[in-house]
Amino acid sequence: MDGESLPSAAYAKVIRRAWSDPEFKARLIADPAAVLAGAGVPVPPGVKVRVVEDTAKLMHLVLPPHEETGELGDEALDLVVGGTGSIAQNVATAAML
Repeated sequence: MDGESLPSAAYAKVIRRAWSDPEFKARLIADPAAVLAGAGVPVPPGVKVRVVEDTAKLMHLVLPPHEETGELGDEALDLVVGGTGSIAQNVATAAML
């Protein structure tokens, strides 16, 4: 799934709500696909979603899918190096709201 196809506003709303509503966060962790779908963030059939949370002492590094060519194109490298890739962009958007 291409992160750019995620509805950014709905995704940001899910993050804000998880930060402020412990019960919602627990449901999101237990059944992320259902919670995301209910919030207007589509999850394609057969795609598994795992929720992880960064803390002050734990940071997750998400590796993007490996392209067939074995190399990232210039545009993909710019997104990775600049920290503006799809998920990072959505999290940054959520933090600003």
